[in-house]
Amino acid sequence: GIYVIIGGFRGVVLVEIFQTVILSAGAILLAAIAFVKVSPAQLAEKLVNKPEWGSLVPRWDFSYLSGTEYTLFGALLMVWVVKGVLLSLSGPEQLYDFQRFLAARTPREASKLGALWGAIHTVRWPMAMGLAVMGIVGLAGTGDPEKVLPQVIHDMTPTGVRGFVIAALLSGFLATFNSTVNGGASYIVKDIYHKYMNPNATQSQLIRASYISSALLIIVGISAGFAAKSIDQMFTWIMGTLGAGVLMPNVLRWYWWRVNGWGYAAGAFSGMLLSLIQAFWSSQVYAIAKNITYWFPEDIGYRCFQVVNFFSGSPLYAIFPLIAGSVFVITIVVTLLTPPTEAATLMAFYRQVRPAGFWKPVAAACGEPELARRAKRVFLGDLVAVAVAIPWLIAMYLCPIYLVLHRFTETGITLAIVAVASVGLYFAWYRRLEED
Repeated sequence: GIYVIIGGFRGVVLVEIFQTVILSAGAILLAAIAFVKVSPAQLAEKLVNKPEWGSLVPRWDFSYLSGTEYTLFGALLMVWVVKGVLLSLSGPEQLYDFQRFLAARTPREASKLGALWGAIHTVRWPMAMGLAVMGIVGLAGTGDPEKVLPQVIHDMTPTGVRGFVIAALLSGFLATFNSTVNGGASYIVKDIYHKYMNPNATQSQLIRASYISSALLIIVGISAGFAAKSIDQMFTWIMGTLGAGVLMPNVLRWYWWRVNGWGYAAGAFSGMLLSLIQAFWSSQVYAIAKNITYWFPEDIGYRCFQVVNFFSGSPLYAIFPLIAGSVFVITIVVTLLTPPTEAATLMAFYRQVRPAGFWKPVAAACGEPELARRAKRVFLGDLVAVAVAIPWLIAMYLCPIYLVLHRFTETGITLAIVAVASVGLYFAWYRRLEED
């Protein structure tokens, strides 16, 4: 925490480059260990009754997952796919990710940054598969999935290599940790403290405020960690229910001119509240709902009790659409009940960003028909590039995974797809990049 607070933004930029190199080397090393230690025969022996384990064909359910939150695996898969699509439609994530794109010199550089970001993630997938296969064949010596990683590192890596792997994993943690803390602190200082509390703050006052904000965020994060019951609970909350809570306002603001600050804030805060209730405060809300039966008519209290009971105990594939749908409605209702954003602001945004979607009134107000036609043309071109980029990224991620599994035929096929799609991306995306 002290390192993050004192290092500041410059420290984040410089150190993160070094940390990325270490993390990538450690991920490749773990994947190589799994490649050497786990043979296809060992893996096949453990998966003798699960032939569908290595298949890419989606399945609705798996008999051996019966009784768990993964019973309806197909529904869970659909949720993650929908979440990924909405996340992509919402633009860069709203913390340090967004700041990285804003720091690019031109839109062209920002586009290339996005492609590089996707490619850099490639090394993490073979590492994850390496850990998975070592856990499956029993090399980790534990049946608890949350203990597989430390046990694999302890049992399967020699002295010296073990320290380097731990350093690599810590690099990944710190890269996310320090970027998140500094990004969150910048929002607190610039959007709250400087804008509303102390508009005339000096540079030294802003720096002190950033120190305090960073420290508070670290304390809140540690407290949330202690409140969690498992890693799976935190992952499901951050990547699942919290994502459902903030995705819809982020999507709507790009594609509907009418969304204003009030609608966005109402949707985002209500989504975060619902996700917190579902993940951490369900027992408290459950008790409150149960007591409602003593203060209201029995049928109303019982129905409230049933709703909270369902909300707190349902799997992600049931909760995600419920939270996302609720936030969608709240965002639209609050937006329509409050005044729209000033016309001058909307017109300046449209001229600079040229967004797609429901912006016809703003485009008409700008009085530049060619601008609207250009925005539509660029958007359609981007859709073509996305259609090529999706199989490109999927094949790029699958290629080293198949290599770890000793499935060399599939490795060659995915590598060929990457090569062909790379040529397609050059023509469909790279040659179309614009500087403005």
